[in-house]
Amino acid sequence: MGGDDLAITNLTGHPTAVLPDGFDQQDDVRTPNAITFTGRLFGETKLLAVAKAYQQATDNHREHPALG
Repeated sequence: MGGDDLAITNLTGHPTAVLPDGFDQQDDVRTPNAITFTGRLFGETKLLAVAKAYQQATDNHREHPALG
């Protein structure tokens, strides 16, 4: 999760939040997706506010893959 964005932000120090973003459905396989939010340097407060608003608006964090 996070892909290249996390590698870059680890070097630059930019805050990043990775959140669940639902599932892709191909054939009988559901693959989880993620969305990455990157903030300005020292912008953790605003970044977390955006991430929280996204999470409250989507409910993607409540979805789970089927067991079995």
